[in-house]
Amino acid sequence: VFLCGTDWVTVLKETESSYNKKFNSDYKSNNQQTSFDQPDWKTGVFKFDTLHLNNADFSISRNANVEGNISANKSAITIGDKNVYIDNLAGKNITNNGFDFKQTISTNLSIGETKFTGGITAHNSQIAIG
Repeated sequence: VFLCGTDWVTVLKETESSYNKKFNSDYKSNNQQTSFDQPDWKTGVFKFDTLHLNNADFSISRNANVEGNISANKSAITIGDKNVYIDNLAGKNITNNGFDFKQTISTNLSIGETKFTGGITAHNSQIAIG
Protein backbone atom coordinates (compact mmCIF):
# COMPACT_ATOMS: atom_id res chain seq x y z
CA VAL A 1 0.00 0.00 0.00
CA PHE A 2 1.26 3.43 -0.96
CA LEU A 3 -0.33 6.38 0.82
CA CYS A 4 0.00 9.73 -0.85
CA GLY A 5 -1.76 13.07 -0.67
CA THR A 6 -1.86 13.43 -4.46
CA ASP A 7 -3.91 11.28 -6.84
CA TRP A 8 -1.04 10.47 -9.22
CA VAL A 9 -3.16 8.17 -11.39
CA THR A 10 -5.43 11.08 -12.30
CA VAL A 11 -2.48 13.43 -12.81
CA LEU A 12 -0.80 10.93 -15.15
CA LYS A 13 -4.02 10.29 -17.10
CA GLU A 14 -4.61 14.04 -17.53
CA THR A 15 -0.99 14.60 -18.62
CA GLU A 16 -1.20 11.73 -21.09
CA SER A 17 -4.53 12.98 -22.44
CA SER A 18 -3.17 16.50 -22.90
CA TYR A 19 -0.07 15.19 -24.69
CA ASN A 20 -2.16 12.93 -26.94
CA LYS A 21 -4.44 15.81 -27.95
CA LYS A 22 -1.46 18.03 -28.70
CA PHE A 23 0.39 15.45 -30.83
CA ASN A 24 -2.58 13.42 -32.20
CA SER A 25 -1.25 10.24 -30.57
CA ASP A 26 -4.33 8.77 -28.85
CA TYR A 27 -3.72 5.53 -30.70
CA LYS A 28 -0.54 4.98 -28.67
CA SER A 29 -2.29 4.83 -25.31
CA ASN A 30 -5.76 3.47 -26.03
CA ASN A 31 -4.64 -0.12 -25.27
CA GLN A 32 -5.38 -1.11 -28.85
CA GLN A 33 -2.64 -2.96 -30.76
CA THR A 34 -3.51 -1.36 -34.09
CA SER A 35 -6.17 1.00 -35.39
CA PHE A 36 -7.34 2.18 -38.78
CA ASP A 37 -6.71 5.85 -38.06
CA GLN A 38 -3.24 5.66 -36.56
CA PRO A 39 -0.88 7.88 -38.58
CA ASP A 40 2.16 5.60 -38.52
CA TRP A 41 1.12 2.83 -40.91
CA LYS A 42 4.25 1.49 -42.57
CA THR A 43 4.41 1.83 -46.34
CA GLY A 44 5.31 -1.42 -48.06
CA VAL A 45 7.47 -1.33 -51.18
CA PHE A 46 7.01 -4.25 -53.58
CA LYS A 47 9.22 -4.59 -56.67
CA PHE A 48 9.14 -7.23 -59.39
CA ASP A 49 9.90 -7.54 -63.09
CA THR A 50 6.61 -9.10 -64.25
CA LEU A 51 3.85 -10.54 -62.11
CA HIS A 52 1.92 -13.20 -64.05
CA LEU A 53 -1.70 -13.61 -62.94
CA ASN A 54 -3.90 -16.45 -64.20
CA ASN A 55 -7.43 -16.79 -62.76
CA ALA A 56 -6.31 -14.62 -59.85
CA ASP A 57 -7.66 -11.79 -57.72
CA PHE A 58 -4.88 -9.25 -57.08
CA SER A 59 -5.42 -6.22 -54.87
CA ILE A 60 -3.11 -3.38 -53.84
CA SER A 61 -4.35 -1.47 -50.83
CA ARG A 62 -3.35 1.17 -48.31
CA ASN A 63 0.24 2.39 -47.98
CA ALA A 64 1.71 0.32 -50.79
CA ASN A 65 4.23 1.29 -53.46
CA VAL A 66 4.27 -1.30 -56.23
CA GLU A 67 6.81 -1.23 -59.07
CA GLY A 68 6.67 -3.72 -61.93
CA ASN A 69 4.62 -4.98 -64.84
CA ILE A 70 1.50 -7.11 -64.57
CA SER A 71 0.41 -9.70 -67.11
CA ALA A 72 -3.13 -10.86 -66.36
CA ASN A 73 -5.32 -13.59 -67.86
CA LYS A 74 -8.89 -14.11 -66.59
CA SER A 75 -8.01 -12.13 -63.47
CA ALA A 76 -9.25 -9.18 -61.43
CA ILE A 77 -6.84 -6.38 -60.54
CA THR A 78 -7.66 -3.66 -58.03
CA ILE A 79 -5.21 -0.82 -57.51
CA GLY A 80 -6.06 1.45 -54.61
CA ASP A 81 -8.48 -0.95 -52.95
CA LYS A 82 -10.49 0.92 -50.34
CA ASN A 83 -10.80 -2.09 -48.02
CA VAL A 84 -8.10 -2.52 -45.39
CA TYR A 85 -7.76 -5.09 -42.64
CA ILE A 86 -6.13 -5.16 -39.22
CA ASP A 87 -5.54 -7.97 -36.77
CA ASN A 88 -6.97 -6.97 -33.40
CA LEU A 89 -4.73 -9.56 -31.75
CA ALA A 90 -1.49 -8.29 -33.32
CA GLY A 91 1.30 -9.10 -30.89
CA LYS A 92 -0.97 -11.40 -28.89
CA ASN A 93 -1.61 -14.09 -31.52
CA ILE A 94 0.41 -16.95 -30.06
CA THR A 95 -1.36 -18.95 -27.38
CA ASN A 96 0.26 -20.48 -24.30
CA ASN A 97 1.36 -23.74 -25.90
CA GLY A 98 3.21 -21.90 -28.68
CA PHE A 99 1.60 -23.80 -31.56
CA ASP A 100 -1.90 -22.34 -31.75
CA PHE A 101 -2.45 -19.06 -33.57
CA LYS A 102 -5.41 -16.72 -33.12
CA GLN A 103 -6.59 -13.82 -35.26
CA THR A 104 -9.47 -11.42 -35.02
CA ILE A 105 -9.67 -9.44 -38.25
CA SER A 106 -11.53 -6.16 -38.69
CA THR A 107 -12.15 -4.34 -41.95
CA ASN A 108 -12.65 -0.67 -42.71
CA LEU A 109 -12.11 1.85 -45.50
CA SER A 110 -8.62 3.04 -46.40
CA ILE A 111 -7.30 6.51 -45.82
CA GLY A 112 -3.79 5.80 -47.04
CA GLU A 113 -2.24 6.16 -50.46
CA THR A 114 -1.36 3.57 -53.09
CA LYS A 115 1.22 4.03 -55.84
CA PHE A 116 1.67 1.78 -58.86
CA THR A 117 4.48 2.26 -61.38
CA GLY A 118 4.55 -0.08 -64.35
CA GLY A 119 2.41 -1.47 -67.12
CA ILE A 120 -0.54 -3.84 -67.25
CA THR A 121 -1.33 -6.29 -70.05
CA ALA A 122 -4.75 -7.85 -69.48
CA HIS A 123 -6.72 -10.51 -71.38
CA ASN A 124 -10.30 -11.32 -70.30
CA SER A 125 -9.58 -9.48 -67.06
CA GLN A 126 -11.01 -6.61 -65.03
CA ILE A 127 -8.99 -3.64 -63.79
CA ALA A 128 -10.32 -1.28 -61.12
CA ILE A 129 -8.56 1.88 -60.01
CA GLY A 130 -9.73 3.11 -56.58
